[in-house]
Amino acid sequence: MNNFKLSCIFKNPCLYILLMVPVLFPVLCCSEPARKEHVLEGSTMGTYYQVILADVTLSQAKTAQNKIISVLDKINHNLSVFDPLSEVSRFNRIQPQTKFCPSPEFTEVMRVSYKVYEMTGGAFDPSLGSVIDLWGFGNIKTDIELPGQSDISDAMQGVGLNKIFMDEQGCLIKSHPDTKLNLSAIVKGYGIDAIAGVLKEMGIPSYLVDIGGDIYAGKARPDGSMWKVGISSPHLRAGSEHLMQILEIEHEAVATSGDYHNFFVKNGQKYSHIIDPATGQPARQRTFSATVRAGTCVMADALATAMLVMDMDQSLKLAEESKLFEVLLMGMNGKNKISVHTSPGFYSRGD
Repeated sequence: MNNFKLSCIFKNPCLYILLMVPVLFPVLCCSEPARKEHVLEGSTMGTYYQVILADVTLSQAKTAQNKIISVLDKINHNLSVFDPLSEVSRFNRIQPQTKFCPSPEFTEVMRVSYKVYEMTGGAFDPSLGSVIDLWGFGNIKTDIELPGQSDISDAMQGVGLNKIFMDEQGCLIKSHPDTKLNLSAIVKGYGIDAIAGVLKEMGIPSYLVDIGGDIYAGKARPDGSMWKVGISSPHLRAGSEHLMQILEIEHEAVATSGDYHNFFVKNGQKYSHIIDPATGQPARQRTFSATVRAGTCVMADALATAMLVMDMDQSLKLAEESKLFEVLLMGMNGKNKISVHTSPGFYSRGD
């Protein structure tokens, strides 16, 4: 009979990984290297990554770690706005009508960006780079001063993914000099999917990948136990004892976006890093947390951001009609208490 202990690794106020950790017993003899669960950890994209590998040898875990580091380094080099030499930074500096042919990683992120941009009516728009910088949330750090409306209007002239044309080969041409990409709302999800792809190529079926609280789970553990993810109360000091929901997932991504992690307060008003592409202002919808379940994390990551910009009813309707994802939204009701709203298949998705 297998014995297990339940532990919770705190990493993000939104999502927790609930681990069933096996108690290992000595084996008298074996012809193959011992296989067990390994946890790989490190830093990337300004946050942490954690990869749990089930039923692998120490040699496989070491090889996986090296491949993961290589993949993440490549993604950062291509897609980080904080690296002045990255592809996205170089694209942001080019003049209009100049053809820019990026890496396959950049191209794939843009393909998904266009799709989510269309799905959400522009609520997800990575061309907000200049506006994000203006508010002090981008790669240009400024003192916490509220930008004037004229500055916002000027920066908004370059906003709109329709101002960037992508041809069949994936080459990009922008039509406005102030159009700048900031892919922070999608790049974590892409990185998670890329790691999952590496593990599949290695023949490792059972794993969980977590970057900054966004997650993709592969096949369930060999004993059949599902990967468990806890969604906590959306408060800065919320801990594992404040879990509002626990999801069991397999071959699926879960991503959460909230307006309570990255923000500043000025004159008693909170200003979130989630910018509304329609106004150039921090989003003011009643949704302050969105958790998306989808087949890929790149899609879940982008959609979770869009759900904080869209009207709550529109978000729920889109999830129901698209069949590509399900969503859990948190807001505040009239009694100043948290209200939870889900699309119809949120709890059963993937079953």
